[in-house]
Amino acid sequence: GVTLAVENVWNKLILSPRDMLEFVDQFDSPHLRVYFDVGNVLAFGYPQHWIRALGPRIARVHVKDFNTDPGGRAGFTQLLHGEVDWPATLAALQAVGYRGWITPEVPPYPHLHESWLHELSGAMDVIMSYYPT
Repeated sequence: GVTLAVENVWNKLILSPRDMLEFVDQFDSPHLRVYFDVGNVLAFGYPQHWIRALGPRIARVHVKDFNTDPGGRAGFTQLLHGEVDWPATLAALQAVGYRGWITPEVPPYPHLHESWLHELSGAMDVIMSYYPT
């Protein structure tokens, strides 16, 4: 009864929604699903396209933001500072009926922890405002 959720990471195994669908579906198990990471796809796609393709296979969601310029690991940034189209991304999650956790995956500031928590909380409030409860 345990669900194993595979995350789309930069390991060059899964580069498109089709790759993820083929990987997950080959096991023909309701217990193998997707842990979808919004920011990880921006280097080569759009989160809303992946979400609509993966639909009910999505078990959980990570949110983080990304800038394609400069790209690479340096492209990851705090929420709302990157290029994720949050209204389109959250609309896609709503359209596929996703009702699970939405977890931020962002690095903390090295010293100003309270400041980071306030910024993170405010960013999550903005992001979730696009997702009706």
